Amino acid sequence: MNRVFWHIGVPKSGTTFLQANLRAHAKALRREGLQHRGGRGRQFLAALDVTEQGPGWGRTPQEVHGSWLRLCEEAHGFDGDTIISHELFGLASSEQIERAAKALDTLEVHLVVTARDPGRQVIAEWQEGIKHGRHKSFDTFRRRTLDPESKTKHAHRFRASQDLPALLRRWSAIVPADRLHLVTCPPAGAGGEVLWQRFAGAVGIDSNRFPADTEISNASLGAEQVALLRAVNQALAKRLPQPGYGDVVKTRYAQELLANTPGRRLLLPADLSEQMQEWGRAWAEAAAGYRVHGEVTDLIPAEPAASTPGPDEADPQVMLAAAASATAELLLDLDRLRAEVGELRTRLEETKELRKRLRALKARFTSA
Repeated sequence: MNRVFWHIGVPKSGTTFLQANLRAHAKALRREGLQHRGGRGRQFLAALDVTEQGPGWGRTPQEVHGSWLRLCEEAHGFDGDTIISHELFGLASSEQIERAAKALDTLEVHLVVTARDPGRQVIAEWQEGIKHGRHKSFDTFRRRTLDPESKTKHAHRFRASQDLPALLRRWSAIVPADRLHLVTCPPAGAGGEVLWQRFAGAVGIDSNRFPADTEISNASLGAEQVALLRAVNQALAKRLPQPGYGDVVKTRYAQELLANTPGRRLLLPADLSEQMQEWGRAWAEAAAGYRVHGEVTDLIPAEPAASTPGPDEADPQVMLAAAASATAELLLDLDRLRAEVGELRTRLEETKELRKRLRALKARFTSA
């Protein structure tokens, strides 16, 4: 029976890095009998199809509907194993999981969950929210999202995708325990190749023959860059909806421009350490009975120094320098686009003139 390795998240656990490496090796892996088809875009649409999240990402029903079934049909039609990977799958409810799994019912399904310690995870989740258009401070984020009693939409979404014990319970209903693989992210500074080796071991890739490209990364921002992006989001006031926001602000402005400017690294505040250590121990305990690739102790965060500055603390001068640098690059973008538009307008006028001449010639020959 052919296998499907269904990588379901969680968000901010190195998923972009892993998916980029899967795409980089896709042709060679396919020759070895392991396919990863369609790129991140199609996997994204399939995840939206399963989780019914299309409208929130600015996608129409026509774009999303059927995306999951098409991926499953390709898995059924391939003489070998298949990897499906997107972090948004983890948001699925029990009913959505059961419905989606039926499309894979004649294949041997293995679930793969990548997880990072909650101390780094909550900082990354807050930052990712800013990169998707939010502008709340970390202090507000922790009150509205991390409080177990919070009933906000963001708290519900965070628990759905990041509460590792609940996610494992929800998804383990569709596979035996030995077919649920938990890949732990190594400690900070270990390097992406360690995460790739652990993930590769879970899905049957020889990481020596197919090594990681460690230049690939989902760029993180410093405290000053996040503060600046928060201010930009507030000024935009939701006037740039998805998918435009993702292309222009998240990708170009944040990940390509701001990420290349210096800023203080975002770290967990010391007064959250006890709560995150408690979460980490609960996450490590939840791994019992599943196939773990890595060390479960990597799920317990290191204790931050008491003097660690809070994520909301930003140096105004560093912010100003980042804003000036990013603005200069955007002005260069604008000038290039202006030149391209001018050239396209010239071509359009030339095309109109040519069509006019052709019509005149046609009329002359017709009358003759």
